[in-house]
Amino acid sequence: MVRKNSLFSQALTALPLVGAALFTASSTAAYAQAVPRLNGQVETSSLMPLPGSVHPWARPEFDRGPAPATSSGRMLLVLRRSPEQEEALQSLIAAQQDPHSASYHKWLNSEEFGKRFGVADSDLQTVTSYLSSQGIAVGRVFHNHMAIELSATAEQMRSTFKSEIHTYSVGGRTFSANATPPRIPSALRSVVSGFASLNNFSATATAPGHQATLNPSSHVLKPLYTDATGTTFGITPGDLSVIYDVPSPTGVGLGGTNVSVGVLGDSNINVSYINNYRSLFGLGANPPIVVVDGNDPGLNGDAYIAYKQIELLSAVAPRANIIYYTSATTDYDTGLNFALIRAVEDNQVQGLLHGFQGCESALGSPELLLLNQAYEQAAAQGITVVAAAGNSGAAGCEVIGW
Repeated sequence: MVRKNSLFSQALTALPLVGAALFTASSTAAYAQAVPRLNGQVETSSLMPLPGSVHPWARPEFDRGPAPATSSGRMLLVLRRSPEQEEALQSLIAAQQDPHSASYHKWLNSEEFGKRFGVADSDLQTVTSYLSSQGIAVGRVFHNHMAIELSATAEQMRSTFKSEIHTYSVGGRTFSANATPPRIPSALRSVVSGFASLNNFSATATAPGHQATLNPSSHVLKPLYTDATGTTFGITPGDLSVIYDVPSPTGVGLGGTNVSVGVLGDSNINVSYINNYRSLFGLGANPPIVVVDGNDPGLNGDAYIAYKQIELLSAVAPRANIIYYTSATTDYDTGLNFALIRAVEDNQVQGLLHGFQGCESALGSPELLLLNQAYEQAAAQGITVVAAAGNSGAAGCEVIGW
């Protein structure tokens, strides 16, 4: 754990060396645009199920019956690039990190990325036309040409995609999720991966500085970082250099000067809390910028993890600009997915922190593809992504509830 956090701090404080060219060194080399893969004809008589699209906790013992037919929400339809595009992208990312390559640190912007490594314009038109013809509300088609924002009711999901949306009770909380795999026309399968979530089961927020042991019989996690009275201790800026070997932010080239760092969340925050933290520890005035994608999630229980991430970033790099990206979770998708796509699309940061974790076996194939594709795009744009990992380990797949 010390090693992981030490590497993170070193990467963060060194970001000016990597990201300085982000806004000045865009790729100018000519390249071919995406090749169309659809013939424009979509027959609704031949439907095929999307594999890996039912959450493992959408089980009969938690099922409380069909969701109201009028329930609705934003969601993301995930597209897939061709194998040839994927191979070319991996080659580009490797070249961008090779000091001997002509592409070294020649970052793309989101529009360039979409034209080269996204779905072709004509194929996007075919997919969106089909959705609109079925009465599905089509929102944004993202610049990366790898995701489309939709809005649909439970009845539309049933009638168009043959997928039943049910209500589930897990861990004392109520969630929505698809009980059956959605189906799409076979003609679209070469470019459509599936829906990112089709549920609102929560990812787990990490707690910096905490460790725990799992009792396999009771499925209870016991915190280890406590004193004899059971009090959990927080970490101050002064503790970071002692525990995690974080260099002093006053050192030459450190402290986050001329760096912008993004943080992802699914709650809004009270910026005055961050200001008070910075004032208390003498970090100087530098409030975070809050970017809300879509609906404002308001203040909810996940606000605490946003405060911890932003405060610790402020302690490590007090001069960095921090942009907090957040979005409301809907019945069919998590706000974290919307926040991630928005941050990468905006392309305004050199570092991006995803401080939530989830059991990979609980994520469907489309959502895993969405995450992988977003991280690949970030790399091609010169954005260093740091993701939470290892807090609960494999125990995160055992625990039912949050």
